[in-house]
Amino acid sequence: MKQQWKIIFVIILMILVVTFAIQNTVAVPINYFVGTVEVPLVLVILLCLLLGVIIGLVGSLTALQASRQANRTLEGELRAAKADHMDKIQEKDRQLAELRDKLRNEAQATDHTAVYQPSTEL
Repeated sequence: MKQQWKIIFVIILMILVVTFAIQNTVAVPINYFVGTVEVPLVLVILLCLLLGVIIGLVGSLTALQASRQANRTLEGELRAAKADHMDKIQEKDRQLAELRDKLRNEAQATDHTAVYQPSTEL
């Protein structure tokens, strides 16, 4: 839905720019360091718009590339953290198994003790 609004906004903006440019067909002089050229105002407007779009895209692509690089770095850190976490879980599982074995051995060692059982006869 958000993408549709962007497309609608761009279409409306383009219609406004083209309408404005068509109404301005007067030839205007463009002064260079070495000379002057007369160009229709519509061409100047559209070229400036195109130049602005290109500059905006270059800036966006630079920011996008930086975001992708940061994303790759963070994904690597996440993989390392997951591997470390799994190693710690395996270590804790090993310790738990050792403690259970130790507890079982101690229970077996104390199994031969006499236990008092009161008689139910009176």
